[in-house]
Amino acid sequence: MEHELAKKIAESAALQGHIPQEKIPIYQYGFELLISSVCSVLFILAIGIVFGHPGHALIYLAGFIPIRVCAGGYHGKTHLECYIVFSIAFALCIWLSLSLTFAQVFPIITGFALLLAMVCFAPVEAKNKPLTPKRRKRNRRGAIILSAVDLLIALVLFSLQFKFGTLSSIYYLSKWTVILFTIWPVAYETLQNLICVER
Repeated sequence: MEHELAKKIAESAALQGHIPQEKIPIYQYGFELLISSVCSVLFILAIGIVFGHPGHALIYLAGFIPIRVCAGGYHGKTHLECYIVFSIAFALCIWLSLSLTFAQVFPIITGFALLLAMVCFAPVEAKNKPLTPKRRKRNRRGAIILSAVDLLIALVLFSLQFKFGTLSSIYYLSKWTVILFTIWPVAYETLQNLICVER
């Protein structure tokens, strides 16, 4: 669906003279990414509304999107797989934030884990979306800076004896989604390489 819609938009833009004919595939790819990103956000907002917590959805997205853009990581084989995995991760985070009481040190632990993951792995490139060396360097720097800022905020709030509640929990749980999405492709590829070597 996203592919066909992006193709129609790119072809229409070319027919109207907004983009050159030879650049249709590039624009089509860009439109497809935009459409899938908007759909992912709408899925999360819909789940937040169904759970009765649209504010949680907005905070989750605010915690997830900026660093995810820089860090890269897990991408499903299809857009549907991406929507399903992302939606399940968010639903799990909502459930955890509403069901559990997190220790005041939880954001600090999360901040350290996030920074460590970014220093060790970011950015994790998708196989079909390789980064240029310049972009890779910029994404890595962005991921490390954003995670360091998260840790710094957590440390300052902890020192001020700020009481972390449900909304701050969902924010820091979104960081665990980033951590898992960053580590999973690396761990999977390492496991695949070990299996191939043993054979």
